[in-house]
Amino acid sequence: MNGSVEYTQSEKRKTGYMMAYRDNALQYSEHWIVNVPMLEEEGYRVFLKTIKNVPDFTAVVTFNDTIAVGVLRALKESNLHVPSKVAVVSAGNTMITRIHSPAITSLDMGSYEIGAKAAELLVDVIEKRRIQPSHEIIQTRLVERESS
Repeated sequence: MNGSVEYTQSEKRKTGYMMAYRDNALQYSEHWIVNVPMLEEEGYRVFLKTIKNVPDFTAVVTFNDTIAVGVLRALKESNLHVPSKVAVVSAGNTMITRIHSPAITSLDMGSYEIGAKAAELLVDVIEKRRIQPSHEIIQTRLVERESS
């Protein structure tokens, strides 16, 4: 369940997803990647249709935690137990992942660190301490919870 097509990150994540399949010599189908507006209700609505069109899936990866909540609701209504039948993993590691039941496995992308580093770089530019572009790598980590 990818994000909306108008977001650059959606295309980048799709590319990364397909590369991971290729790098591990796994078969995949473009039909498995569904773009949805990044809302809980849209995740729910679109995934209910997806359940009917994609048989025998065992996992769902969502663009963000909000979409994951909608996917989990669709799975529950379809009597597909999480995680014994279907694992769900999202991206963002927002507070909803900890308070939802089941708690959602999520990729923590270091949002706080990204914001802090961006602010630091901006101050450097404003104060003319830095004029050259720079690249920073912020580590991500998978936070495993009940949904996988």
